[in-house]
Amino acid sequence: MFDFTPHGYLVTDMDGNVKEFNRAAVGMLGSKNFITDKPLLIFIAENDHKDFFRMLSTLKESHGEVERELVMRPHEAPPFLASIKVSTILGAEGKPVGLRWLIRDISDRQRAERSQLEAEKQRLSDAYNRSLKALISINDPVVYL
Repeated sequence: MFDFTPHGYLVTDMDGNVKEFNRAAVGMLGSKNFITDKPLLIFIAENDHKDFFRMLSTLKESHGEVERELVMRPHEAPPFLASIKVSTILGAEGKPVGLRWLIRDISDRQRAERSQLEAEKQRLSDAYNRSLKALISINDPVVYL
């Protein structure tokens, strides 16, 4: 069912070791052989390790859902910014047995937002410069000969 979605879906144990994944997750992180039974942590940028552990800890305690933006570090591919949503899988006795991960590459969105921000900064800078020129011309003394 999830094999044809554009987002990566993974199932891990409660410690974050990958047990199942869809095609998109393979495309994002690396080959099937490299992902299987590996800790998801190895695909997270080192600067985001604390957030990753915080996510795991929160889910072990609350059995709910957590969402964060983390930098993913795929096997043999450049890093990318991802929106990660994780929810607890409860077993028959209501105890957590695993975690379900939704991983979305948001690098394009980030680039678009950055581009939009740069355009807005340029627009404000141009407006400021026009206003400044107008003020200077108003304050220039008029000299009659």
